[in-house]
Amino acid sequence: MARLGGWKRIGIIASVVWFLGAGIFTYNGMEKYQREQFNAQFDLLWDKAADKARDKYLSEHPPEDLTKIYAANKQQTKTTEADQELERLASGTFTPDLVVCKDCVLLKEQFLTNHRRIALEASASVAFTTVALAWGLAYLILFLVRWVKRGFINAENSN
Repeated sequence: MARLGGWKRIGIIASVVWFLGAGIFTYNGMEKYQREQFNAQFDLLWDKAADKARDKYLSEHPPEDLTKIYAANKQQTKTTEADQELERLASGTFTPDLVVCKDCVLLKEQFLTNHRRIALEASASVAFTTVALAWGLAYLILFLVRWVKRGFINAENSN
């Protein structure tokens, strides 16, 4: 194996440190970005599904009927399912289950299967590309310095 000079050893160490640091930093950033995007999309889909579920429920159970049942039950002072439904509707918290929100389930499955792969690909491409460009730039500068230096040496020898 060829002996490596001091600058090449420093370059290798710097490359490994950069590769690990840039890779981890990019991976964490991409994962955070993807989670934020997933949460925003999931919330939109969930709200849309909740609106559909509430509208469907209200079409099947008109509020007037629930109000009559609620009033009758209040006189008897017992809590029933109709009371809970009316209170839930009044508070505005109507959440569908995941079966109702098929788009939510598909989005979640897509996210779980793809987010790590995408983050790894991005971090690897950033780390590899920058290390390769840095080594290429270093050798280009080294070549240019030696080329200019040879020009001065050749000019001195010809005089």
